[in-house]
Amino acid sequence: MPSPVGTRRTLALLAALAVGPIPLAGQETSEALAGGRAQEGSGDAPDRGAARIQAAQARLDSLMPLFERARERALEVEEARRRAEQLRVIAGTDTIQVGPFRVVVFEGEGTEARAHFHRAWDHYGPLLGGAAPERLNGHLFGFQHALEFRPMPLPSGATDIRERAWRTDAAVEGAVRHAVGALLTALLPGPQRDWIGNAPLGSRPPWGRIYRELVMTSSRVSERCRLGDLAGCWSAMGAIPMDDPWAEIRGWYSEAERRQRVASSTPFRSVSWADCVGGDTTACDLYLTSARGRAIPLPTTARASLAMFALEMGGEGSLARFSEARAEPVDFRDLIARTAGVEPDRVMAEWRRRVMDARPENAGPDEYTRLVTLLWVLLFAGLSTRSTRWRSS
Repeated sequence: MPSPVGTRRTLALLAALAVGPIPLAGQETSEALAGGRAQEGSGDAPDRGAARIQAAQARLDSLMPLFERARERALEVEEARRRAEQLRVIAGTDTIQVGPFRVVVFEGEGTEARAHFHRAWDHYGPLLGGAAPERLNGHLFGFQHALEFRPMPLPSGATDIRERAWRTDAAVEGAVRHAVGALLTALLPGPQRDWIGNAPLGSRPPWGRIYRELVMTSSRVSERCRLGDLAGCWSAMGAIPMDDPWAEIRGWYSEAERRQRVASSTPFRSVSWADCVGGDTTACDLYLTSARGRAIPLPTTARASLAMFALEMGGEGSLARFSEARAEPVDFRDLIARTAGVEPDRVMAEWRRRVMDARPENAGPDEYTRLVTLLWVLLFAGLSTRSTRWRSS
């Protein structure tokens, strides 16, 4: 197999061939003098120069396929080197294959790891349509579920999963699924990854938290979503890009809400932030439009939950559809519908119903909370009576 040095030599040779033969010592000078004498009696020197340029260009074009093959070969060599590093033998360990994953475990501990990774692949495999992305094939994991962790010198890029012995099987399985989901998220195209806030794909949405975010977000479109307006829900998630970012911001927030949104954000010492806090509404709009992701009313938790819900609805191949590269700005309303395999408003209506079902039945303290509060009150009352300040002299 050729080395990267050999590949670089190939590229240098191609460049030399494109330039053409190198003249011998003294040849260039004599040819130049002869050419100069010829040009004195001829007016077609520019034509000959243009012809030489065209010939050189044609020669370069003819060599481009060779250059592309050399570049592809260099990439193959680098990939082979990476795989060889991953497959190196670590003393005292076994490497097991589960679906597209390779898992390094200490000798005699492969049975548990195999079971956890099989269940993870049984979950994600159908979502990917049964075909793992190229970058997922052969990815190396380290796995330990023990009282004390031992050194495991994994190569760079590997995922190390370590769980203490007292963690339950369900918790360990969740950790494995979380690690695989995080890897799949890292392989997503940039717009999808940013829109869900790098949330591990396949993780269970915290519906109670999302309900609180929906009802507590100060935005006119979030309020519309809470009341059942599906268009307001799509807008609150920033799912449909608009040509005019200023109109988009003003559609999301009233003037007071824009000022409040900026004032409650973490400032990065910008002039627009200071001017907005000082009462300049235009500065508020400038601050919010400078980073659209920061201005979207519903946070990434809600957006990730919608993506997870669409994956669940879409079933087989849904993750492969969500991972499709798209031109920016991405219309996430259309992408979510394609992921779920149904009309977009049906996905949003079902997502909203799931969120509203997570609403607490009683906003006041429950019986357990009241009992604990009473016990603490009685405890402090008892302690206070033992203080000398409460005793008569």
